Amino acid sequence: PNSVRTICGELKAVITRNRATKPIPTKTYVSILRSKKVPTESTYLTTAELKRLHNYKPRTKREDFAKAMFMRECLTGARSVDCRLLSEANIHVVDGEEYLTYVPQKHPVEVTVPVHKWLKDYLSNDWPERFKKIRPDHLNRTISSICKHCGITQPVTEYKAGKTVTRPKYMCVTSHTGRRTFATILSLKGCPLDQIALMMGHMNGNVPNVTMTAGYIRERKKISKAVLAIFK
Repeated sequence: PNSVRTICGELKAVITRNRATKPIPTKTYVSILRSKKVPTESTYLTTAELKRLHNYKPRTKREDFAKAMFMRECLTGARSVDCRLLSEANIHVVDGEEYLTYVPQKHPVEVTVPVHKWLKDYLSNDWPERFKKIRPDHLNRTISSICKHCGITQPVTEYKAGKTVTRPKYMCVTSHTGRRTFATILSLKGCPLDQIALMMGHMNGNVPNVTMTAGYIRERKKISKAVLAIFK
């Protein structure tokens, strides 16, 4: 159901963007292309696991490419399709601070993210042309394999498509895990939800779409000791 919901959203976006050149004789497509979201659990990488991945030495050019694309996603929150287009040309300096700025292909809104200290290590585009067009499923298999070599093998339980599945964590990691990792780590470090939404391009006009962003945060903050004390 969630895949249907995503596809419907993409179709609506295409139709909406082209209404000026191809008038739509009906407005009911918005309600027709609608599907309910169902509960799901997905994994993310912890700060320690991300550091293990950063220190991993790729064994092949393919692994080098897959690691770079995944790390771009983890460090910027950009979608995989946008990560392939990023380079140092996207970096600019404001008041002495470096920012990465880009316009997502899915939603044409300018996104600005502070440059992580590791990011420049992954902005080279010196790969064979065939890697730049690699299929998402092939990229995901390589990312999963890298995570296995990094020892990210502890069992995790996920709830997807109405089923609970337990398997080694590396088998649950895909390129999209990078965006969840970005959002979750920032949230756990106390970054406000509206700021995370801005950095992920989750906007309704000029207003951060915090509801959409909340869906990417896979670890909930724990109740503080000060709050617990109130109940005693």
